[in-house]
Amino acid sequence: MQTRTLLSVFSVVTAGILLTFQSGCGQRRDAEILDDRDKEIKELVARVKVTMRSGSISYDDNVLEALVGHGQRSLPYLRSLIEGESDLSRRMYLFHYVVRVEDVKTLRIFMDYLMGDQNTGKGDMRQVIDWLTHFTGKDFEFDKLEMADTRFAALNDELWRLKDRALVSELDEDDSRRMKQLEAQLLKITSEVTHQIALKYRSWLERELEEGRNPIRSKEEREAEREAERKAIEVGPAMNREAFALFRKGAAYFRLGDLDNALDCYKKSLVIDPESEYLYCVSIGGVYEKKRQWEEAINWYERALAAEPEDAGACWDIGNVYTKKGEWDKGIRYFKMACDRAPKDQRYRYFLGWALARKGEYRQAMEQCEKLKVLDDPETSEYLESLQDAIRKLEGRQ
Repeated sequence: MQTRTLLSVFSVVTAGILLTFQSGCGQRRDAEILDDRDKEIKELVARVKVTMRSGSISYDDNVLEALVGHGQRSLPYLRSLIEGESDLSRRMYLFHYVVRVEDVKTLRIFMDYLMGDQNTGKGDMRQVIDWLTHFTGKDFEFDKLEMADTRFAALNDELWRLKDRALVSELDEDDSRRMKQLEAQLLKITSEVTHQIALKYRSWLERELEEGRNPIRSKEEREAEREAERKAIEVGPAMNREAFALFRKGAAYFRLGDLDNALDCYKKSLVIDPESEYLYCVSIGGVYEKKRQWEEAINWYERALAAEPEDAGACWDIGNVYTKKGEWDKGIRYFKMACDRAPKDQRYRYFLGWALARKGEYRQAMEQCEKLKVLDDPETSEYLESLQDAIRKLEGRQ
């Protein structure tokens, strides 16, 4: 009995020693893995610091990608690098990689730095806003806010008129000086708009964080959006450079009101680059429409539609010309085709309703109002109110 008891005690002690030994080995392996990871991170950080000291314009993306690949463990090192970086644009670039680790607290640091550094340039702030839009999916519509400034719209129009003239002829000294003045004024307005949006972002981020929500979109969502953007850029053939240069010149002539020269440039572009037929045909159709040569305009728009059968814009262009000719049935048919191809585009829905009202089909026009109501777009209310107002006025004339 005593022997069995001693054996049992011995077994328990031995098992305990084995478990302790195995646990110790496991901990040592884990420690070795962590040590290896830390060692790799430190080596990567050292390489970044070499770039920092060299004064190079930018960092090696491969090194930063490898660093970010270590996830949360890399954050203290990344933040340390940011604190040691004196160059503003490169510091912003490092911030971009910190946010990619999906660390919510970093967003707060990001915005504090953005708003607190008086030396942050307009370009840097705009870039940061673009990053925030990408990482959070929250879009405060920079371009719309910028264009809503009446000063910006007027100055921008004047600048583009001068740029158009510069494309087709040489500017004199007064015009060149005026271009520089306009660019400086627009830069100032853009900086003001950028600051407004930065304030909006900081306020929104503070609210999201206080309410316990993570405002950073998942990596999968971000990559899906980027892939969609990449595919959108790749759609259609690459444009011939010579043809595109002529096209730009034609567009400048068109905006300046020189329609004959615009037409000449567009048609030459089409001969050089028939693969981009849709773009040039639409542009040629636009010139003929401006000239009020309706049949020619329709023929060229039809050719554009044949090149891109699913394009809603060409359908709208044809319908618009038919309404200018007073051929309401044909105009309505093409507006319906545009709506079928782009059912969520409120512009096409508005013009369909307007054409129906002009024809006296008020009930069908009001149906378009109902369809506008269900579209999820911030501009829908403007189109809806405009269409309802047009229907009331047209009914009142009866």
